[in-house]
This record gives sequence, structure tokens and C-alpha cells, in this order.
Amino acid sequence: MNRIYFILAFMLIGSFSLAQDSNLDSLYSVLAISKNDTNKVNNMLEISKQLSSSDPAGAISIAEQASKLAQSLNFKKGIAYALKNIGVGHYISTNYSEALGYWEDSKAIFEELDEKVSVSNLLSNMGAIYFNKGEYTKAVELYNKSIELAEEFRDTSRIATVLVNMGAVHIENNNLSLALESYQRALHLFELINYQSGIGISAMNLGGIYERKKDFDTAEK
Repeated sequence: MNRIYFILAFMLIGSFSLAQDSNLDSLYSVLAISKNDTNKVNNMLEISKQLSSSDPAGAISIAEQASKLAQSLNFKKGIAYALKNIGVGHYISTNYSEALGYWEDSKAIFEELDEKVSVSNLLSNMGAIYFNKGEYTKAVELYNKSIELAEEFRDTSRIATVLVNMGAVHIENNNLSLALESYQRALHLFELINYQSGIGISAMNLGGIYERKKDFDTAEK
């Protein structure tokens, strides 16, 4: 079976470079002298985000600190992002039930704040959890809701990302025609915004489908 790739909406960090390590050191230096205000919350959230791939437990710990401080300040957006980051850490650690709970709580706050971009992001990520659990109908439901919101604010990148993830569901359901349609749409949208990583993933997935359909000539083009 050919490998199929999908994209998590929060996974935009990639591997750490020396520049990123230096930036993390700078963030910690600022944190050490920060007052307990919203800027400190945002600083902790950025540290948590940068730690998520390499040290999910550390990312969870500092996001929990950010959540407590944000609550004391009644900084709702900070609380929502902290809950989201805690969920990311749990997701990367494959603690899917915990991740889903934190993302549900985060989504509720973002909905209260009418932060539709963040709600769309979380719906897509929650869909990834149900995909990993093999609950494909629920995954598709969440992906469709994410796309509907993204279309409201014309977020081409978000729509394309969700289409890639939707294609993975169709592959698991052995519906190659729908998967092909999803990846073709995603490829077109990624090309419109010149997002090379998305173009590459979409193209690889299309090649995998063509191979599974024994259309080797098309796959090799």
C-alpha cells in the first residue's frame, strides 16, 4: 500500500534550526524578567509552540502555566490558545482523548470570541484525531465544518490543508475517486498561493492514488 500523507493545521514548525534554538533562548530570557501580564502569557505560548515538536511534555507544562496566568488576568484569548497548545502536546504524545478535551474547551472560547480562523483550525485538528481513531464519518464531518468556516474568510491555505486530510479519509474508505478529487483541488489551491510543501504533499498523494489505480503512466509524469 502506498503511503498517504496528511497535514496537521498546527504542525507548521518543522525541525529545529540553530536560529530557532537561539530564538527559544531569547524567549526564555525575556520570560525571566517579565511582569505577570498578557505579554508574558503570549511569550509563554510562543515557547510552548516552539517546544511542541521536540519536547511535548515541556510544551504542555509551560502552556499550563500560561493558562493559569491568563485566567488570573481574565485574558480569554490567552486561555484559549493555552488550551490549544496543551492539546497539541497531548496529540503529539498520542494522548488523543486528552488532546480532544483541551481542543473542545479551546474551541468553545474561540467561538465565544468569534475567532473563526481559530475555530476552523481546531475543527481540522479534531478531525485528525477521529481519523487516527478510525472514526472516519466523524472526521469528515469536522473537516467539512472546517472548510465551511475557512471559505467564509477565504483562507485558501486552510481549505487546501483540510482537503489533503479529507483525501486521506477517502483513501481509508477505499474511495479513490473522491480522494483524487480532494487532492486535485488541494494541489490547485496550493499552487495559487505557491505553498511548496503543500504542493509536494498533494502531488505525492496523487501519485500514490494513480499507482493504486495501476495508472503507472500518469504516476510517472
